[in-house]
Amino acid sequence: MVGREEIKEMVRKIMVDKDGQAIRGRVKGLKLSAAKAWSPHAAILCSPGLGHLIPVLELAKRLLTHRNFTVTIFAIPSPASKTESELLKAAATPKFFDIIELPPPDISGCIGPDVAVATLLAVMMCEVRPAFRSAILGMKYSLLPTVLIVDLFSTESLSIGDELGIPKYVYIASTTWFVALTIYVPVFDKEVEGEYVDQTEPLRILGGLGAQNNRYVTGRVARVPVYPIGPLTKPVQTTGSTSTGLRDEGLFNWLDKRPCESVIFVSLGSGGTVSLEQMIKMAWGLELSKQRFIWVVLPPAKSIYAAFFTSGNRDDDPSTYLPKEFLTRTRDVGLVVPLWTPQVDILSHPSIRVF
Repeated sequence: MVGREEIKEMVRKIMVDKDGQAIRGRVKGLKLSAAKAWSPHAAILCSPGLGHLIPVLELAKRLLTHRNFTVTIFAIPSPASKTESELLKAAATPKFFDIIELPPPDISGCIGPDVAVATLLAVMMCEVRPAFRSAILGMKYSLLPTVLIVDLFSTESLSIGDELGIPKYVYIASTTWFVALTIYVPVFDKEVEGEYVDQTEPLRILGGLGAQNNRYVTGRVARVPVYPIGPLTKPVQTTGSTSTGLRDEGLFNWLDKRPCESVIFVSLGSGGTVSLEQMIKMAWGLELSKQRFIWVVLPPAKSIYAAFFTSGNRDDDPSTYLPKEFLTRTRDVGLVVPLWTPQVDILSHPSIRVF
């Protein structure tokens, strides 16, 4: 038999002495391996567009750092958007999470030439479902996801979560106002005659738009819970880096030399565009104001959706569509940036006063 003192001495050696260091190391390693083996794995399906990709990357970072998730992002990058490709490469180095690029489906036979971008995205994400399903089911059994997250345009793929028997969620990277309106649209379709924009009275949502009331609206209409997880805002970055991992040194050097709160930042979004006539008016307005400015410009297009899948390219020459000599006349007070900038980092710069 082993006496009490002998057991006490053995425990002391394992827990305190050098003799037990190797044993403690092995136990720690086993605990880490077990935690990794049982860590939740989220598969996130992201539709094309910088406005969709950036919030998904931010969600993936939070799941990884705050909830110890393993994350795999399935993305359909826009072939014509260099910045999307750069963002995906930056997110994969260092390797925080896995990124699997799905081939863009051919939807030329499914839509017309003037289709709205929302319809285009919905059709594209519907057609990409077989490729997404094959990619997930082709993963090793030990690597299969334990939760499925899709964005607002990818709900056709929620049934894949049912096949795997895992929880599924729709990630809407917007405000509670937008979520409440989205949930209540089926009711408006039945109750409101004509176009919403033609209504003379405000559209009223049952229960209001507060966080608690949103749950009431959800239960009555959508019958699913809504989980507020935001705001998912990017932290202000240190000098020499940006929240996206991409940095235009010339732009930030220009900002660094301007007085505090002296610059107007003009940007209509990564997919926003205006007509040539509107662009010329904006250019004259900025020039005649004699105020310092940064203007993110997109080539004018006939369709308001034309820039959505090409945002982030840097091959366009603004001088071809801005007023003649505009860039020369404003070079001392303004900076024109083609197509895309790291917006959060510019807005956090002390030189910016107006957005």
